[in-house]
Amino acid sequence: MIYPGKETAAILRGMAISVSCKAFAVLFTYALHFALARTLGGEGFGIFSLAFAILVSLAFLARFGLDYVMLRRSALHAASGEMGSLRPWFARSEMLAGTAAALLALLVLATGRELSADIFSKNSLHIPLLIMAVGIPPQALLFLQAETLKGAGKIRASQMLQGDGGGLVVFGAALLLAFPLSMRYGVNGAAAGFVMASWLSWLAGERMTRSLFAGKSGALPPTFAELFRLGLPLLAASALSIIIARAATVFLGIWASATAVGIFAMSQKLALLGSNIQTACLTVIGPKIAVLHKKGDMSALAGYYGRGTRLIAGLTLVILGGIAMLATDILALFGPDFIEGANALRILAGGEMLSLLLGPTSIALITTGHSQEHCVCVGMAAAVMLMAGTVLIPGHGLTGAAFAAAGATLTQNVFQALFIRKRLGFFPSAFCRG
Repeated sequence: MIYPGKETAAILRGMAISVSCKAFAVLFTYALHFALARTLGGEGFGIFSLAFAILVSLAFLARFGLDYVMLRRSALHAASGEMGSLRPWFARSEMLAGTAAALLALLVLATGRELSADIFSKNSLHIPLLIMAVGIPPQALLFLQAETLKGAGKIRASQMLQGDGGGLVVFGAALLLAFPLSMRYGVNGAAAGFVMASWLSWLAGERMTRSLFAGKSGALPPTFAELFRLGLPLLAASALSIIIARAATVFLGIWASATAVGIFAMSQKLALLGSNIQTACLTVIGPKIAVLHKKGDMSALAGYYGRGTRLIAGLTLVILGGIAMLATDILALFGPDFIEGANALRILAGGEMLSLLLGPTSIALITTGHSQEHCVCVGMAAAVMLMAGTVLIPGHGLTGAAFAAAGATLTQNVFQALFIRKRLGFFPSAFCRG
């Protein structure tokens, strides 16, 4: 029998490893953003952020939802001690995602000039966008590697790779490569450095992931049809998630200046610090939720969820509250252009704080096999983002973008919480108990 105290201690140990890795990743991420913002200025940083948003969005689509499929498969295989049979699943998933990513990269290379001039009305976006396109394949595969490692309980290795655009390895390498190149070649150098860092990180991830299967016997690979069947609902959710995460940046890119894009990108990055911490902790919580659900112990699952959420929320609310209070001073560190985003940062941080009180609702639905419900909720949030964005952003700029993004985030988490209440029998929050 596992007592709550021992379980909480296990969560804390896992979180300590996960959060320490995430702390270094966040340190390198914000150091890179700080360096690029100071070097490129608001306009140049806006162009980099827009190209980065397109890169990450297309890489997200290329994964076909297979990263979450591999998370669940890896957790179940690890629990049964049959990691050898996971090897063909990983290889076939990597082949499918890599092919899709390569095709998307070729599409961007072929249409980059039209995208830059006709859609975004920013000719200076053209070359950085072409450079970033080369980074779509490694970015697509990084999450596949990270989720497989996470499911197998390889917390440190997973967090080395995982994050918005990559983890510790990506941003550590990018800081060493992109920043010096940006000082000499501007936005183009920053994009080239980030792409090189992505490829180096993918190589490191291959070595980490392959070690899971060392000395293990293989099994027959899943068919592509089976992978499509499992990943397609999550692909739809991924596409809709991109709208929630990136639509505000893209809309600003269409209707506002490059400087406004850069300011919003920095504000959103700061507001997402709490979610980054939650993501790190999910390395421990996510696989355990899958195992408890398979056992059918809903009371233990509710208690585990509540304890994990309280631990995460207690840490993140303090951090985000401080960011909201000191928004102007924090943004001033990046340069005078960025101070304009203080109100947007406060709005975004407020939305994140409310969402974090509900806990990791997305991963709870996905790891318990309710991906269709997750997809419905993401669809609702995406609809809110699109409607609010088209109404608010043209007239209200940064503030409108912040309200649209915060509203979409809250919509998704509230409806996911209601589905968890219906499907799993408890309402997820920091206050739920088994």
